[in-house]
Amino acid sequence: MTAYWLGHYIADVCICSLLSAVSIAAYYGFGIKLPNGWALFLVMIFSNPVFLYFFSFLMPTEESGSLAIKIMYFLFGIIAPIAVSIL
Repeated sequence: MTAYWLGHYIADVCICSLLSAVSIAAYYGFGIKLPNGWALFLVMIFSNPVFLYFFSFLMPTEESGSLAIKIMYFLFGIIAPIAVSIL
């Protein structure tokens, strides 16, 4: 059981690392001025899979957990910043 979850965690960290590397390259490529912005991506690489695993155990099925997380990411990642900028 430990090998199963550790394998999934390592795979998720590797995938997140690739996506974060592209995001950091874009971050510097567009000249965004945010001191230590790379640290946010580094924290996200290791904490996001743990959050997803924990949240999925709270749901009755894998599909409902995945849908709930997608809705939450949509609300907090897209809708909330637009609402804050309008207000």
